[in-house]
Amino acid sequence: MKTQAVEWTPETLQALSRDEALALFSSLPPPTQMAGEFGGHIPAYIEPEWRAFLAKAKIGHWLGKGYINEPHSRWQGHGYNVYEDAGGIARHLRFGWSYAASSLDGKPALIMQYAAFDNWAGRKDLTDEIRQAAPGVMLGIYFTKDVIPGFSPRPGNGRTEPEIFILNGPIGRAQAADRN
Repeated sequence: MKTQAVEWTPETLQALSRDEALALFSSLPPPTQMAGEFGGHIPAYIEPEWRAFLAKAKIGHWLGKGYINEPHSRWQGHGYNVYEDAGGIARHLRFGWSYAASSLDGKPALIMQYAAFDNWAGRKDLTDEIRQAAPGVMLGIYFTKDVIPGFSPRPGNGRTEPEIFILNGPIGRAQAADRN
């Protein structure tokens, strides 16, 4: 794995293979603070397939995520995804988040559950987990209950195998979501 003397940036993380990114994820600590909007990046190994999924689903171009440090139901905080579509910037696909054990390795991570809100990702049981690769640079994994071609394409044992995403920031203040 490419870990010696590497400065973890969104670009260096995007260049990792899926296996390299998963191994690195297991070595990282959880983020200490998540507040504001973070820019989003997809690794090179899955980006074309992932972008095709978003276009087919008519979700828009994914720009990142927003995190609000305000309790919601049983969650420590809540947040949303940021997209750009024909109408401009949209903030939706909400999630609840808390610090808990990662389903990948049992170590602490920031866990995001989309089922906290009524949206398509919650109905697919989408779960995200993030850890900090460098100050302001997060490495994330995500998985769903069932395979979603182009998004979570690898079947697993009860859930899909994890896929990778990257966040950097914060790049702006968190805002109210437009919808769930």
